[in-house]
Amino acid sequence: MRQEITFNADEALCKVIQRWRNWLLRERLYSKYTVDAYSRDLAIFLRKSKADKALSLQDLEAFEVQDFRRFLSTRAAQYISKSSMGRELSAVRSFFKWMDVNGVLKNQAISVISSPRKAKILPKALDVDDAFKILDETQKAAKSEWLGLRDKAIFMLLYGCGLRISEAL
Repeated sequence: MRQEITFNADEALCKVIQRWRNWLLRERLYSKYTVDAYSRDLAIFLRKSKADKALSLQDLEAFEVQDFRRFLSTRAAQYISKSSMGRELSAVRSFFKWMDVNGVLKNQAISVISSPRKAKILPKALDVDDAFKILDETQKAAKSEWLGLRDKAIFMLLYGCGLRISEAL
């Protein structure tokens, strides 16, 4: 069983958070697990932002770009993955957008913050031995000799030139 979520917030802000959670459940039709995850992400944000006192709506309205960036840098220093930080930021964005739309408060500073970029993973090249095995199997699996030679030539072109299939076509 999971721990109860506690927010570093005063009573008024806790009521607003509960309204947001109800909106996610009833209007957005998020599962209770998604709402739970978003709530935990928001709780982390509120706890890491200013831990010396319970935050109020006025504190959230006064947040600046540096406050949001400080939160992300704190999370990065804790070796939190970029995808997790992106999800946390998404939950915080959702909360601030909901408050803006519902007239609770307006803070445009969060709209300036972009999500952390994930590293692009390059495709791995096929091993030379595996490439030769594919060439041999391709020719053996063909219905006729000329189809086998054609397929072998196409694979040799793809592998030898480093082409994508769309480029070869």
